[in-house]
Amino acid sequence: MKEIILHWQPVINLDELILGKIKIHPAIYVWGWFDADKNFVPYYVGKTNNLGQRFISHLGCIKGGMYAIYSKEYAISKNFKPLKEEDETRLLYIPSTIKNWHTKFNTYPVQKNVKWLLKNIRFSWAETSMEDNKDLEKIVYHAFNASAKKVGAYVKGIPDPTIKVLHTGDESIQKIVPNLI
Repeated sequence: MKEIILHWQPVINLDELILGKIKIHPAIYVWGWFDADKNFVPYYVGKTNNLGQRFISHLGCIKGGMYAIYSKEYAISKNFKPLKEEDETRLLYIPSTIKNWHTKFNTYPVQKNVKWLLKNIRFSWAETSMEDNKDLEKIVYHAFNASAKKVGAYVKGIPDPTIKVLHTGDESIQKIVPNLI
C-alpha cells in the first residue's frame, strides 16, 4: 500500500492569500468558509499544478457567476449542505442558463451574498507531486464529503484503495478528515 502524507497549510483568507507568496507547485486544495460555530465548511476540493493561478480562477468564477450562491444565513448554519434547486432563502442563484445569469446574478440579494463569500472565503492546501494529484483529489474529496457532507463540487470516480492518506497540519482541516482513511 502506498502511503501519502498531506501537510495542510493554515486556512487563510483572501487578504492573506493576496499578500502571501504562493509558490507555483502541484497541490491538493480546499476552499470554503467558517460556520457560525467557527468550524470550517469545505465547499470545493480540487487539484492543480499552479496554486496561485487556480485560486485566481476560482475568485473570477465566483465574481462572474459561474458558481452557486447561497445566502450567508444558510451557508453558516449547521444545516448547510449543497442544494440543487434555487429557492428564496437558501440557494439564491445557480449558473444554469444565460437568462438566469442575466436576470438573477446581478440582483441585490445575490450580489450581497457574493460580497459576503469573497470576504469570508478561506483556502488551505497541501503540496503534492503531479503523479499523485489525480488519485489524491478523489481520496480527499471523498474524505471531506464522508465527514462533512458539504462539499459542493463533485469529483468523479472512486478513490484508489491501495493509497492511504495521512493528514497533518492545520487543525481545522484535521477536524474534518481525521486519519481514519
